[in-house]
Amino acid sequence: MKKLLTIALLLAVAASASALDRSPRKKKRDKKAKTETVVPAPVPEAEPVPVPEPEPAPAEEPVVNDMTLGFSPEQTDSLLAAWRERQRQDAFSEFFKQYILEDSTEVADSTPDSVYSRRLLDLASPIQFPYNSIVKGYINRYTNPINDLYALKAIELIGKSLAKAVNNGSDKEAREDVALANTLSGMSESIGGCTSEHAMEHPLSGKNPKLEHGAGLIMLCEAYYTYWAERGVVDDRMIAMAKALGKTDATKAMDFVDALRDLKVACHVDDLKMSDYGIVREECEALAQNARATMGGLFDCDPTPMSEAECAAIYARAYR
Repeated sequence: MKKLLTIALLLAVAASASALDRSPRKKKRDKKAKTETVVPAPVPEAEPVPVPEPEPAPAEEPVVNDMTLGFSPEQTDSLLAAWRERQRQDAFSEFFKQYILEDSTEVADSTPDSVYSRRLLDLASPIQFPYNSIVKGYINRYTNPINDLYALKAIELIGKSLAKAVNNGSDKEAREDVALANTLSGMSESIGGCTSEHAMEHPLSGKNPKLEHGAGLIMLCEAYYTYWAERGVVDDRMIAMAKALGKTDATKAMDFVDALRDLKVACHVDDLKMSDYGIVREECEALAQNARATMGGLFDCDPTPMSEAECAAIYARAYR
């Protein structure tokens, strides 16, 4: 019995001690719990949605002029010069091969004269009427005495022999004169320059590549030199050229134009027409604009300034 009481007493004391020990901790925990503030977890900021940049507007394609094909005036001028030089070299190479060089091994030539005449007639346009280059150099603003000598001698040879060579291919003396005139023509243009007629023809050939440069110059020449005769600024030179062509009684500038027309008829190239090459009269203004845009420097070599309207009027007068 005493053991039981002793055990019970010990248990009671242990229970009281345990209660005393737990109470302060509970209060401490409660106090700590009261001082702690529950901080809510930060809400992650929403990432900004990237706004797509507007696509740049497509660049407007430049309007391509069907006369220049989108090239700059400088590029067009260079391409035309290179093409023209190649055309000239090919034409002269063919000319000398066919009509100048002799085969020393051939004793007799059985080819009929009509064949030579036909060939020369066909070549009259591609080789370009030699006087065109000569005349352009002779009335050029920057001509000089040496050029004048070359030009007048070449015009004299043309007046004397071009029609003979075209109509009679077996006339070797006439062919020699034409070959020499062509050589003098190149020398004349090299040291005497050119004029706007050269620039005015290139748009014609550019419009239709089948139109040779020489043929285009033939189409323009009467109207072109009539313009200068009417301006009255190179009368003395035009009279001198008319006399060199064979019109010894020339007294006015238009006499040269008349001699020019007679030479075209004699060489059977007076029927060349722009309309046969797909060119229409309504294009005259566009042709004038193109001539000045691509080879405007040649207009500065004219005896006096020529306006764009005057240039278009020459095209219109030459049109057939």
